[in-house]
Amino acid sequence: MKKSINWGPIKKFILDKNVFEIIIDHSSDSLIAGKSGIKKGPNFKPQELEKLSQELMRFSSNQDALTAEVLLPGHILVFIALPPLALNGPFIRIWKKPSQSFGLEKLLEWGAMDEKQMVYLRNLIQTDQSFIVGGNAGSGKTTLMNCILNTLPEEFHVVTIEQYSELDINRPRTVRFVAPQNKASEMLDLVEAASRSRGDCLVLSGAKGAEIFPFMELIREGHQGIMSMSGENVFDVLKRLEYKISAHAPWMSLDDVKFSITKAFGHIIFQQRAENGERKLNQLVKLSFIDGEIQAVQVKL
Repeated sequence: MKKSINWGPIKKFILDKNVFEIIIDHSSDSLIAGKSGIKKGPNFKPQELEKLSQELMRFSSNQDALTAEVLLPGHILVFIALPPLALNGPFIRIWKKPSQSFGLEKLLEWGAMDEKQMVYLRNLIQTDQSFIVGGNAGSGKTTLMNCILNTLPEEFHVVTIEQYSELDINRPRTVRFVAPQNKASEMLDLVEAASRSRGDCLVLSGAKGAEIFPFMELIREGHQGIMSMSGENVFDVLKRLEYKISAHAPWMSLDDVKFSITKAFGHIIFQQRAENGERKLNQLVKLSFIDGEIQAVQVKL
């Protein structure tokens, strides 16, 4: 971590290993999220927050922009939004990425999944099956993705597609394609690059738009594919996925869209963030296409 950053009243939370997220909505409203749940954070003086936002923007490739996402030493990912885009003053979200790479056993240890869920998920991973990692905001989708990727067999050539550099992977034979300007419009080029990379497992982190359908087509050509996507529940993940594909592939009927989803992905692994801040693997759902509809059936373990 560079000494030039004066974290002010949140310094102790930056250093606290039990804190993984800090959200500063404005100078008098911040939240601290950690293993003990979510609590109100300290206040800033307006000039302190302004100075901190300016220091963080120095790490951005475009210092004249109103928003930036920067990765700092110490596995700290920061998103900044400045006025006039942020009406009440600078907004800052700080996510402390895990400094170590974990497998599924660590999630079991943390109580984020039980042993039967771990065995089932490990079997999906090791038998080259494709699936979606879904979850609501802040549910731990990225942490789960990291654990999944670090569980893949070492001989697999893994290719990741990321709008932002969010994944934390410590395994051999891995290439990461990240949008240079963190723009959604760049994602199609990343999928094209992935198609030429001879990957055994292709990973799309944070699926959002036009890149989804061509990514699914790569999976249907024979690659193993893992994709993460936000949603309040399994039904919401599927409906959002249908809408996003239809919006960018208007020539497809809804039946064709639903059929394509089930041919690309066999399961949804849904991660839930509870009101008390706990993150757990909530559902393992198997997908199939019957009579023009997607059937999502919870796996009984």
